[in-house]
Amino acid sequence: MKNEAQYYRELGQRIQRARLRQQLTQENLASLVGLSRTSVVNIERGRQKVLAHVLVRLAHALHMELSDLAQESKEDFKIEELLQHLPESTQAFVRSAVGPGKSKG
Repeated sequence: MKNEAQYYRELGQRIQRARLRQQLTQENLASLVGLSRTSVVNIERGRQKVLAHVLVRLAHALHMELSDLAQESKEDFKIEELLQHLPESTQAFVRSAVGPGKSKG
């Protein structure tokens, strides 16, 4: 496993991508899992650790298996490296086009 800070950044990226695929705002997701919007922002940016019960709620709200949300994925990080310098609207478009499982070759 990578260092802790890197893990939480990648987890936050997976949460953000899943939220965008579900067409949820940060406010919507926060409401579904009992957090503040600020907490969702901080989680997505990897600045806030996620308690186990919150991770379970996030997976449920995002219609994901807990293992898929929590597990490290080298492929996810490669895509994010490529997208990080693009405008957010372009990033969202690419993520929606790739979708879950479509980027696996």
